[in-house]
Amino acid sequence: MDFETYKNQLLEYVTRYKNWWCEPYEQFHKDNKKDYKDTFSMIEDLDNYHGLVNKFRTSLQKQYDLPEEIYGFLDTSYDVYIKVTHEQREEIRGIIRDSYHVSQPHFMEDLLMSYVDERARKKLRDTGDKIWLLRGLIAISMENCGTDFRDTLTQLVYLYIAAEEKSMNPEEEFQAIAKLSSHEEPRGGTEPMSKLMAFTDSAYYRERTKSFSKR
Repeated sequence: MDFETYKNQLLEYVTRYKNWWCEPYEQFHKDNKKDYKDTFSMIEDLDNYHGLVNKFRTSLQKQYDLPEEIYGFLDTSYDVYIKVTHEQREEIRGIIRDSYHVSQPHFMEDLLMSYVDERARKKLRDTGDKIWLLRGLIAISMENCGTDFRDTLTQLVYLYIAAEEKSMNPEEEFQAIAKLSSHEEPRGGTEPMSKLMAFTDSAYYRERTKSFSKR
């Protein structure tokens, strides 16, 4: 797949996903919004609300599972991100970064994190195929700490652990994708993705993995 075809397909998915998820969610949120007497009451109700959100999302997927279609696109087109120029990778990350809806300001970054969590890492554990490690890392590179670096770091650590559980040494893939990642300070943190992902060859990163329980 050439870059222009990839870019146009990605832009199409941004629009379709916004229509599929963000707009229905905006109405769902209005319908289920509550007035809380204090912050504690709101926090107590979060689990219930998240459960309702998950049920609502599942109901949309039963009608048409657009996330699965987009996951398939990410599965088959991952190598485009590797082959294109630095400027074109920046353009890809820009498409993800600039995808906005008032109800879900970071909806494409959230979708990429879901892809890593629900697809790439699960497949890595099921198959032991390094291609899923690569796909997961590319999705994280595209997400580029767009929301919160702690969420991104969590996914990096879980991928690293999943690879080690399959008796792999994941450093080569981590370092390779780190070199392709952004060198600029991201929206959701202070460390550039190129540096955050490259921590795998340092004592710091190895020590950090110990603080995460297996999932």
